Amino acid sequence: LTGSYFVGASVATRLGTDIVAAHQIGLQVWVFASFFVDGIAVTATSLGGRFLGEQRPDKWKALGNRLLLLGLLTGSAFSLLFFFAARPLQMLFTNDPSLTTIIDQYWWLIVVSSPFNALVFVYDGILFGSRDYKFLRNSVAGALVLAFLPVLATGYFTTLSITTIWLALVARNGFRLVTAVWFFKYRAEGRFVPGR
Repeated sequence: LTGSYFVGASVATRLGTDIVAAHQIGLQVWVFASFFVDGIAVTATSLGGRFLGEQRPDKWKALGNRLLLLGLLTGSAFSLLFFFAARPLQMLFTNDPSLTTIIDQYWWLIVVSSPFNALVFVYDGILFGSRDYKFLRNSVAGALVLAFLPVLATGYFTTLSITTIWLALVARNGFRLVTAVWFFKYRAEGRFVPGR
C-alpha cells in the first residue's frame, strides 16, 4: 500500500507542483474516510478472530456480512458527502481556483469508489481476524503489481494526468476487493485453508 502511494506521489511530482498539491488534498480525504471505516474493521478483527477461535464459522460469517453491510452504508454516506459537499471540502485545504480545477479532474473517482473502498477496509479487518496474513500479503502485493502499476504505466506512456494516478489507485482497491470477496466466500464455506 505504501509503495503505491510512494509511486503515485513520485509520478505526480513529474506533472508539476500544483498537481502534487491537488493530489495530496485528495489523499487526505481518501485517508480520512478509510480511518473512519477502520472502526468497523477493528470489530471484524476482534470479534471475527474470537468466533473462528471458538470454531463458530456461522457466527463469523454472519458478523462479516453484517459489518460489510455497515461498511457499504458508511462508504455510500461518504460518497454522498463527497458529491454534495465537494467544494466546501476542497476549500478546507485551498481556495486557489487553479487547484480546485485540478482536483475536479479526479474527484469523481473518490465519489464513485468510496463504497467499494469501505468494503475493502472491512475485508481487511476480516482477514486480520482470520489470521490469514499470507493471503492478505499476496492480495496487497498482487494489487500493486497486477493492477496499480499496469494502469499507471499505461497512462505514463500515453496521456499521463492526475486522473491516471487516481485510476491506478481505484484499480488497486478493485483488485483487493475481488480477492477479498473470493476469500470470504470460500473461507465461509470451509473450502479455503490458510497456508495452502
